Amino acid sequence: MKFIDAIDKFMHLVPGCPEPEAVDALRDAVIQFCEDSESWIYWVDMQSNALTFATDTAAQQLPLTLVDAYIGQDQLVVIDLNETQVPPAGRTVLYWDPERLYESIQLVPAPAVPVTVRLLLSWKPTPWATDFPDHLWFSRAEALKAGALTRLMAVAGTAYANPVNAEMHGRTFTAAINAAGASAGTNRRTRLRRLRVRPAE
Repeated sequence: MKFIDAIDKFMHLVPGCPEPEAVDALRDAVIQFCEDSESWIYWVDMQSNALTFATDTAAQQLPLTLVDAYIGQDQLVVIDLNETQVPPAGRTVLYWDPERLYESIQLVPAPAVPVTVRLLLSWKPTPWATDFPDHLWFSRAEALKAGALTRLMAVAGTAYANPVNAEMHGRTFTAAINAAGASAGTNRRTRLRRLRVRPAE
């Protein structure tokens, strides 16, 4: 979904708003929604010697959180570098820094030859993205419109400023983020518990 196409769904509520400002407001709302709910999540396959992500202006999205990782059928130990978790002996560990996830993922011990690592990550659009996933718009359009309208209507001095409506839309947006985050967290915990079950010997 192009941001420029999506703004048509709420521009009539902010008459006189320039299109670039509406696009920025919607993009910022989508970024916040993804950051706070971590509900945009999918798997990627990468080579163990190239566990980095593009951050230039051509990139449409950036990884937020590393949730899970596999090499073949073997589940890796995933450790946030800010945690004090001690890696178990004899297990392959994937370390990551939440402040620099796009460049910090490191496999220890490193394999002798490159192997494919399957990563489950949550994502957000980049600040210069021109589009975002269709499924986010189809499933969260009302929330994302509310997030954009909150920002636009809170700008004092504009013809479309409306603090009361900005606050109302803000409550709608926050409630949707909380619901999406709770749902995403529950689904991840359920799935990971299921994956980590080991049959009795």
